[in-house]
Amino acid sequence: MLRFRLRRRRGPEAVRVLDRGRGPYCVRDVLIYLLHFDTPYRHAGHYLGFTKHDSVDERVAKHAAGTGSRLMQVVVRAGITFKLARTWEGGRVRERQLKKQGGASRRCPICLKLKKEKNENPVS
Repeated sequence: MLRFRLRRRRGPEAVRVLDRGRGPYCVRDVLIYLLHFDTPYRHAGHYLGFTKHDSVDERVAKHAAGTGSRLMQVVVRAGITFKLARTWEGGRVRERQLKKQGGASRRCPICLKLKKEKNENPVS
């Protein structure tokens, strides 16, 4: 019954119902992270993922070793370095929302700092 109701809900209500604090991807157990690529790879300048709270360093290490997601595999193979830019509390639903919204550079503190420096020191 609950499963059927979740499919029909839209908006913020669906997030509250899904992230109730139960299951493998509940809010308390999951951390969303943003990786910033030092050089963009084709269209991608960032990677957004999620992991358990206690394994963020392990997950980033897997990405650095080229054994994480497919995008991170090709980024590492291309020799592009990356940094952990930001983390959020939230569940799998929140991660999907952030991915669907796009615009990771607007949430990336590294990109915001570079943009601010560029605006303060325009090249003539």
